[in-house]
Amino acid sequence: DEERGHIYIGTANNTTDAGTTGRTDAVVSLDAATGEEVWVSQFTPADTMSTGDVGAPPNLFQVDGADALGVGDKGGVYRALDRETGEVLWETSLTDGGPQGGIMGSGAVAGDSIYVASNKASADADLVALDRETGEEQWRVDVGGHVSGPVTWANDVVYVGDSNGRFLGYSAADGTLLWESEPVPDKASGGIAVVDGTVYGGYG
Repeated sequence: DEERGHIYIGTANNTTDAGTTGRTDAVVSLDAATGEEVWVSQFTPADTMSTGDVGAPPNLFQVDGADALGVGDKGGVYRALDRETGEVLWETSLTDGGPQGGIMGSGAVAGDSIYVASNKASADADLVALDRETGEEQWRVDVGGHVSGPVTWANDVVYVGDSNGRFLGYSAADGTLLWESEPVPDKASGGIAVVDGTVYGGYG
């Protein structure tokens, strides 16, 4: 966040032996110049089983004119927080969570929508479009595979890779499947970049 000089970091659980602290399964805001903690917003206080991890980098956008960040967790919940205070502005439960479930990668923000992939109890993912202002669900599709990488938006198409080695492109307007690659030899979990009309995907 260049305007504030803040860095936002998602955290996971400690090991079982270490127990939990006030900074586990949370978003922490740090002063980029000094490293000083600005605020902490914790979501799952007693997680020792890696079911509430915040593993994905946050998205930055606005909610009702206020600077916000959005982040998902392995519990399958996507939240919008006030960047100044860490206060939760809205939250939406997308799927059941799990150690490999819920939201594993960053969403994509475009226009008035946020596009998020959330795995159903560590199984196949749903790709969900949310209203940026309210978190209300706009559409949902079953991907048919586990998604651990980020979601990408380009030219009104939303892209994900899945555990079946497929790269998939969906209409940002309504979730219609527009394009599907031939499967690659391993899980397509590296995320997708779109540059000058070419789709690049990592796998393995």
